[in-house]
Amino acid sequence: MALPHTTTISAMSSCASSPMKDNNNNPLFAAFSVLKYHLSSIISSPPATHDTVHDFLLTPTPKFPLGIPHALGLHISNQPLHHKKNVWWNITLHEALTSQAELIRALAAEVCGLTAIVNKHLPPPGTTLPAPPPAKQPSAQPPPKLPKTKPSTPTPKAQTPVKGPTKPSTPTPSFTSITKSLARPSLILSPTPSSSPPTVVRKTLLEICTYLNDILANLFPGSSLSTARWMKNNNLVLVAGPDTELHHLQKASVALTRAMSHFIATNPTTPIPITTHENVCWSCLLIHNIPTGASSTCGAYSPTECQDTLACNNPAYRALKLTRLPSWVKRPDSYAASSSSSLVVSFEDPTGGILQSLLSHHTLYTFRQAGDLHPWKQKPCASASPTT
Repeated sequence: MALPHTTTISAMSSCASSPMKDNNNNPLFAAFSVLKYHLSSIISSPPATHDTVHDFLLTPTPKFPLGIPHALGLHISNQPLHHKKNVWWNITLHEALTSQAELIRALAAEVCGLTAIVNKHLPPPGTTLPAPPPAKQPSAQPPPKLPKTKPSTPTPKAQTPVKGPTKPSTPTPSFTSITKSLARPSLILSPTPSSSPPTVVRKTLLEICTYLNDILANLFPGSSLSTARWMKNNNLVLVAGPDTELHHLQKASVALTRAMSHFIATNPTTPIPITTHENVCWSCLLIHNIPTGASSTCGAYSPTECQDTLACNNPAYRALKLTRLPSWVKRPDSYAASSSSSLVVSFEDPTGGILQSLLSHHTLYTFRQAGDLHPWKQKPCASASPTT
């Protein structure tokens, strides 16, 4: 039994069930949209009586001859509906509904819930709503006259000349970018490791360039060396001149090594074996926790043995272009039996990406042991102690 002074909206049992393929084209959806719009307008408008609401809901329209509630399959009892300001009708359609009957039941439940909110604030029967306050009447006094002012003539603004499209300015290249782009090719001459420092005579750079430029001029006219420099390990770096390409140095490498093997030897009749390779950026890798293989009867593993086991067990290491075979960080004859130490490996790495790729794997396997990888850091030379 419905409570007094309430508006009850319920679904009729005679609603036919049919699938809803498109809510936008469904007559039921259209009727409900009209009902929701007008109910929202009535509730948010100035106070309306229950007769106004009821008459509107039952008024036939061209689209709905029997009234909107009948088109929706809803029954509305003739009870007063009280106005409540700021009541929002939040009635939504659910996409999961598959029939009109399910839609009607869902809509009826939502409308009844909103109606219950309005019913909580209904006045007792026969109560009249207060009339709105009267609007203010305009004052009979004439408005004050404003003093007359001469209209000011606007001064014409000076037109700024329109500039044509400007050409984009080209930034001036810096000295560093120019010198970096004009990097000279260079070649490295490396005496064999068996050559100790006393065997190599370090000629001056002027003597070396003068001696080798004569050989280059005979092989490739116009080719020359700009400079040369000695490295700590007795390697000699030859820097090409402005008109000399790398392939000129590579083709002349046999003649250059033959000449230098006699030129820097202590005894010119006993040449020093020299190898050559292109001067490229390289990286150095440190491999920790490697068994040295030292025992009471034999010394530590040789560089060749270390190279063979590293290449056999690590495909990534096998692809490296080594500039130096693996070597121990200490003298091989200083290791005790059953000891472990670290190996250092040098390889070509123009961009530094090869070293980072190896470090990301963390380990290399050698002599049945997983060695930890770290970048090699050159220790600074010990400074001489001050004398007093």
